[in-house]
Amino acid sequence: MYDRTKHFGGSDAYRITRGHKEIVKLWKEKTGRAQPDDLSAVFRVQLGVFTETFHREWLYRHHPTVSPVEPPVPVMYRGWKAASLDGWCENTDLPVEFKHTNERSDLDSMLSTYLPQLAHYMAISKAKAIWLSFIRGNNDPEVNKIEVSASYIDKLMLLEDEFWSYVKLDEEPTELFAEEAVEEAEIKPDEILINDMRTVSMEGNNEWAALAFELVTTQKARDAFESAKKEIKKFMDKDVRLAEGHGVKLSRDKRGYIQMKVEEDELL
Repeated sequence: MYDRTKHFGGSDAYRITRGHKEIVKLWKEKTGRAQPDDLSAVFRVQLGVFTETFHREWLYRHHPTVSPVEPPVPVMYRGWKAASLDGWCENTDLPVEFKHTNERSDLDSMLSTYLPQLAHYMAISKAKAIWLSFIRGNNDPEVNKIEVSASYIDKLMLLEDEFWSYVKLDEEPTELFAEEAVEEAEIKPDEILINDMRTVSMEGNNEWAALAFELVTTQKARDAFESAKKEIKKFMDKDVRLAEGHGVKLSRDKRGYIQMKVEEDELL
């Protein structure tokens, strides 16, 4: 374990994107004005620590392609920046990060929280991507390969440099810097690949816009149609073969299935 007061790690990359209050708290820790929170009595944190070995062993048995080496992985340094990795996948030559989260989380929520940490690890280890494996509650681990663009990593490295300059100058970070950090940490669709798949923005595509408008405006009518279809079938008692009226015909076949026909040119 490295000296966290003299180095900047992955969890610090996460913290500088969480707003001014958290940035100042981190700055106080780095400058010796405050001690880091004692997480030894925080259940969710210790649960993640406790399950990490099991998490690693599970990947070894069920996801051999992304199975990391046994710990400890030596801390990697890039000057005052450090990366304490959970594991390293020899098969793909990529770092691995383990998380244990609540059952309501999904990949998007995990990335919205931890992407700066993952990008930091990519930068320090000089890896082209990183494996993120997370357990939701008591579900099987979800394993995804995350690749962040060089432009995003460059922005993050500049934010880290700026924060560290406040530490070196012994000056409290400004609210303006905090706002910049939050804004720069937001990932753009073209800055990330997930399992080698990209996200595209269709803003400005007129054909997409027209079709999207049609889908949105007809959804309520479609939902109303499906609801009426379900309700009208309740009039078909088991001994009824055919029911019709007001442009709607219901018929029961020999298997008992009810078929519906709507005469579009008739007023209901």
